[in-house]
Amino acid sequence: MGNSVDVYNLVAGSYQLKVTNATGCSQSISVAVPPAMFKYINVTSTSLRNAFCNQSNGFVTLNSFSQDPSQYTFRWVNQSTGVTAGTGTSLTNISEGSYELFATDNKGCEQKILLGVIGRTPLPEFDYSNINIKNDQCQLHQGAITGIQINNLVSPTTYTWYDQNATIVGNTPDLQQLGTGTYTLKITDGGICPAESKPFTLINLDVTLPPPAYDNITIPKNANANLQIRNASAGTYRLYADAAGTILLDENTSGNFTVNHLTADTSFYVQYLSGTCSSRPHR
Repeated sequence: MGNSVDVYNLVAGSYQLKVTNATGCSQSISVAVPPAMFKYINVTSTSLRNAFCNQSNGFVTLNSFSQDPSQYTFRWVNQSTGVTAGTGTSLTNISEGSYELFATDNKGCEQKILLGVIGRTPLPEFDYSNINIKNDQCQLHQGAITGIQINNLVSPTTYTWYDQNATIVGNTPDLQQLGTGTYTLKITDGGICPAESKPFTLINLDVTLPPPAYDNITIPKNANANLQIRNASAGTYRLYADAAGTILLDENTSGNFTVNHLTADTSFYVQYLSGTCSSRPHR
């Protein structure tokens, strides 16, 4: 190993120094060289993000240490595979898993100092179990799509409804005042994961409307008759002279009519219209 008092670059172990003088007398002493001790460094602050959108986009960043990190080298090892995943004080673009951080000091001593666990944020998932779809009626844009639930969202979330022409028609989870058409909800959550619902098709349903109601009135001959509706609703009212609705006398949105100078008993017929729906002319 050497023939001088001092010796260098020894590995850990036991060594014997033998000294012999000029007359041939000798004496030996044993010396133990202890193994080098790792100068421990502790990670005091980290930033971590789970992987999301089924991509390898998680990360671990080491923000601060108990020692000067420039005096160390670092390597990351995927715990499940044993493969080195990266070096340095950060590890980016990683998938779900556990990652061991090893530090090597300036004496060449290495030790594991951190275990970083990256989870997986699940994709947003549509739940249609409580959905309520209301078709349009009379083409008055009375349709609605409500009650959609979306699980696994990371706030904040943006909601965008599109019709069959890819026109934006809403930006809330529920969609109201709809006409006929096909509608799709697209969302993007705070994890930047996009998701799209299945399409919903609304149809129009025309119905026969209830007839307007009036009281029979008695007036003097040659007087004006004022017809006052008792169940007014938004829409259009038409006054006819015949039950078939071919002789139109007047039309308005109030349902109240005045017929001038009646000379005999006369029947009038009123029809109520709303959108594409109507009642039958009613006396």
